[in-house]
Amino acid sequence: MERRIGDVIVADEGIGAPVLVVHGGLSDEAPWAKVAAALGDRYRVLRIRRRLYRLELESDPATNLAAEVADVAAVAAFLGRPCVLVGHSSGAVVALEALVAYPDRFAGAVLYEPPLVVNEPLGGGVP
Repeated sequence: MERRIGDVIVADEGIGAPVLVVHGGLSDEAPWAKVAAALGDRYRVLRIRRRLYRLELESDPATNLAAEVADVAAVAAFLGRPCVLVGHSSGAVVALEALVAYPDRFAGAVLYEPPLVVNEPLGGGVP
């Protein structure tokens, strides 16, 4: 079921302890539907649609990481209990920032393919 929590659009399905999914870039919550279906017998899975990727909205240059973190925090607060936060790719960055800013709203986290900052070649330099 799609619902609005404030200005945030969320796919909300399943029953049980809550899991909040923050999708990666250039996508939306749809690719996580099979995961939500697989977990739905044991967990309530909420898949947030990040505002940067909402095609029905006009591009808003004011959208930034802080706004996305606030969206995640609003959905977590709506749940009324700590949830497990799942972040994929750039969504993992949003998830990490939300964890730091609102640690009491989360029971744990899964970071899937988070971006890395690399200052030099992995495995050492090339001779």
